[in-house]
Amino acid sequence: LGKGAKIKNLVMVKPVIDINSSNYNAGILAATATGDTITGVHVYDAIINDASGNVNATVGGIIGMASVYSEIQECSFNNGEINVPASTTVSFVNVTCIL
Repeated sequence: LGKGAKIKNLVMVKPVIDINSSNYNAGILAATATGDTITGVHVYDAIINDASGNVNATVGGIIGMASVYSEIQECSFNNGEINVPASTTVSFVNVTCIL
């Protein structure tokens, strides 16, 4: 997302992303969020895959990595699969926070 982006009231059903070694961050909505506001985003039955089995990316159900004044509120990641075995940072949980 771009700095200051606002995403509101979005539902995604069965999205699939395949990541590779060029991905440092990965999420269904965006790889990164910096100073963005994300409200009411709900993801159902998503799949995030690393076909090679050796990608060490920061992976999140909605956003791969949120930082610096990002707001994520009233969002959910439901019945999803994150299959990135080499990753040391994976987040399934939904949090409401201002970073």
